[in-house]
Amino acid sequence: MENVQGYKLSGFPFENLVKVKDLLYYDGPLLSHFIDEVEETHYFYLWVDYNEEFNRWLIFRVDEYDLVEYLVGIEPLQGLIWKNKNEFLYIVDIDADVNYYNPTIVRASDLPNSYIPDEFSYFNSPIPEIYESLLATLKAKRNLNTEYVDALRNNAVFLKITPKSKKHSTVVSTYDASDFLRDISNSYLGFAEAKFAKDFFKVYESFDKFESAKKQVLSQVEPKLVQVGISSFAIGVASDFLSDNSNKSEFLWKKSIANEYKEQIINIDYSSDVELENIKDKFTDKERQLIFKPLIRIFKNKRFDLSITDYHFSDKRKIKVMPTKAETILLAQKQITEKERQEAAFELVTIIVEKPINESAEKLSKKSLQEGFLFSQPTKGFEYIFESIDYKDDIIYLKKPLRVRVTYENKVYTISIPELDIRLTTSQKEELLPLMKKELYQRISYLLITNTPLSELEINQSQFIQDYLNL
Repeated sequence: MENVQGYKLSGFPFENLVKVKDLLYYDGPLLSHFIDEVEETHYFYLWVDYNEEFNRWLIFRVDEYDLVEYLVGIEPLQGLIWKNKNEFLYIVDIDADVNYYNPTIVRASDLPNSYIPDEFSYFNSPIPEIYESLLATLKAKRNLNTEYVDALRNNAVFLKITPKSKKHSTVVSTYDASDFLRDISNSYLGFAEAKFAKDFFKVYESFDKFESAKKQVLSQVEPKLVQVGISSFAIGVASDFLSDNSNKSEFLWKKSIANEYKEQIINIDYSSDVELENIKDKFTDKERQLIFKPLIRIFKNKRFDLSITDYHFSDKRKIKVMPTKAETILLAQKQITEKERQEAAFELVTIIVEKPINESAEKLSKKSLQEGFLFSQPTKGFEYIFESIDYKDDIIYLKKPLRVRVTYENKVYTISIPELDIRLTTSQKEELLPLMKKELYQRISYLLITNTPLSELEINQSQFIQDYLNL
């Protein structure tokens, strides 16, 4: 057994302690919890060494609060030992008949390295039932509330960076840590934005409402640090899906986004042509830039290695350096020719044509348009006139035309009626009239039928509508 520097005692001071529970066990107890029932103090017995005659135990005091933090996985066993660095710890050798030999007072700083658990020595077993009342008491006494963080941790992705150079052991510089946090956050948010667009774009009835929902959800899924490890810099990253769960589909989406990011972006084989093709099919050029540009900076960093870990930051898989081929494919952008650019560009044009009085403009043939054409000019917008509003199986007739302003800019149509505080946007011209008809019908129905007291703004809107209706 190791030689330990310390002060030998004439007797063992803890013979009257009562065992509460063996917390770690493998062919015999490895870590046991004892209590002094008179002083109401807690002690851990940690098995650290042995020879043919004895098992050696390290004994140290544990505060109630630290005991709970160890049991719920917040504090590692190593941390509990170092919290006693200004107090005495005890070493004792125990034989098969439970006789105590060589009781010794030691300081934490004098312990052999082999006696100190590693930095990832977290308790990862189910919490024994015997501790339920203690947990409840301390939560009430110390306002200890781990449910929120625990829920986020259960849906987190755990990553670690380790320096390639061991000049400073496994300590990571603050610059590398901050660069890593910035890049992983930007990549994560880029993925969340792309996935939200694919999953929810068609759910919202207007582009404005989609953009508003996207902005709100992205602020909620902004990555949160739910676990941090030092030495090697390790983090647990998750999205807050609990603060707003009013929308069930969005709640489930936010809950799964961290795991989706891990499985679809981090935990894939970038040397596989099949995986790269899947990514190209799944994301647009712009989306890939947002997701992979910061991620590639992490992969290419020559100062540290990246690993996927578990909850306690034990390595599960080291991420390989991304092949140059993969980087080229992921960041490639389609080159648009001048011809394609011109063909893709649109503008609104006002056209003046002659037409027979009894012929509908919508039914004019291409030939009639060409023959009746007088002149045209570019325009930023135009007015559309509603003489009635039909929606589903109903129709509302207006006593005078209602003029609606339509503008077109950056490939987005905007429809607006300032007097009703209506502003709708869409990139699809086919959606222009259906969107406006739906919004007008619903606004009119609400203002005329509701029994809820109207605000001053709504009263003005109601008066505006009544000017157009046959009431």
